[in-house]
Amino acid sequence: MRVQELVVERVVSNIDLSVSLLELFRSGMAGYVELVDERPNLVRFLLGVQYANATSLIESGRPLSDAIAQLVGSVFSSRGGNADHIEYVIDAMLASTGIAVLRWFDEPVISKETLVDELVVYVWGGLAASAKARGVELNPDDPILLPTD
Repeated sequence: MRVQELVVERVVSNIDLSVSLLELFRSGMAGYVELVDERPNLVRFLLGVQYANATSLIESGRPLSDAIAQLVGSVFSSRGGNADHIEYVIDAMLASTGIAVLRWFDEPVISKETLVDELVVYVWGGLAASAKARGVELNPDDPILLPTD
């Protein structure tokens, strides 16, 4: 199984649509950090190979980015906001989060829990700011509320 499949499987399997928005992002982040911690040699090898080729890196991250963009876009749309091109916001969040996790992976001077706490604050801040710019006020304690087509 390739690293991107492992990441998608771990993050998506942690998604629970019955929790608050903030808890949703916390569980996904915790799943990703846990995967990196559990399979360090595999992750190091596969990421090293993929980072050598920018096109490969972009393509390998697309399934996770697309899944998160679809979820976030649905949340924004269900609250009357503009979800157009949200994938760029998600790509930026994933890239910066990935770099932070790689730093922790190479220099784990804080616990996994502290890393997750720090990254959730960052991701939530970026997401809330993007939502506000798109006409949506997000409350971290709100339920997910996806459209029921």
